[in-house]
Amino acid sequence: LSHLSMLHGAMLSVFYFIYLYILMKLPPEEDAEQAAGIVKSVLSKGTRFASVFAVSLFLAGGIGLYFVAEPFLQSMLVVAVVLGFSEFYFVQWVAPFLSEFPEKISAFNWARKMRFSSMGIINLVSSTVNQTTLLVGMVPFIYAVSLGAPEALVFDRNQIFEIELTLAQVLLGVLILLDHEFSFIDASLILLLWTVQFFVPSWREAVLVIYLLWSVVECIKLVKDRAPGLKAMRFVLREYVLSKSKKV
Repeated sequence: LSHLSMLHGAMLSVFYFIYLYILMKLPPEEDAEQAAGIVKSVLSKGTRFASVFAVSLFLAGGIGLYFVAEPFLQSMLVVAVVLGFSEFYFVQWVAPFLSEFPEKISAFNWARKMRFSSMGIINLVSSTVNQTTLLVGMVPFIYAVSLGAPEALVFDRNQIFEIELTLAQVLLGVLILLDHEFSFIDASLILLLWTVQFFVPSWREAVLVIYLLWSVVECIKLVKDRAPGLKAMRFVLREYVLSKSKKV
C-alpha cells in the first residue's frame, strides 16, 4: 500500500460499522461481576443516565486530546533525541503504548484474574479493530480537510515498511487467537520479536520474515485443528446476525 485515499478510508469505516452491527446483535454479558466500581454505579442509574455520562466522557476526552496532543508529540520527540533513538521509530512504537496506557492497565487487571483473564485480550483486540479500521479511515478525510482538496496520503519507503511490519504483527495475532489459545510461549516470542525490532533496527527485515513464516505455521495448525475460531465465528453469524428469530 503506497497511499491512503478517501476511498480506502470509506471502506475501512464501513468495516468498522459492520463490526459494530455484529456486536449489537450479540446477547449482553450475563455476568454482572465483570462490571466493577464506577461502571456498576453508572449502569444502576438507568440507560439514559449511562448514555449521557458516556457522551460527556467522550466529549471531555476529545477536548483534552485537542489541547495535549501537540505537547505530547513534542515531548516524545525530545525523549527520543535524549535516548538516542530515531524520532520516527520511537514515536511509531512507543506513542501508542503511552497514549493507550489506561486501556493497558484495565487489560492487565483482567489478566490477573483466572476467571476473567480472557477479557484482557478482548479489551486489546477490540481496541485494535477500532485503530485499524475507523481511526485509520478518518485520516485521509482529516488530511483532505486540512489540505483543502481530496488528495491521497502518499507514503515513503520507511512508512510502507512500517505498515507491512505492523500488518504482519496483526496477521500473526489474528491467526494465534483463531486457535482459541494464547500461551506463555507465544506471548514471550512476540514480546522478544518486538523488543528486537525496536532496539536493533537493522534486524527489522529479518523480524518481518519471521512474522510471516510464523503466520504460515499458524495457518497449518489451524487447518490441522479445523480452526475453532472460525467455527465460533460461523456460529455467531448464524445464530445472532443472520438468524431472523430474536435471540434472548
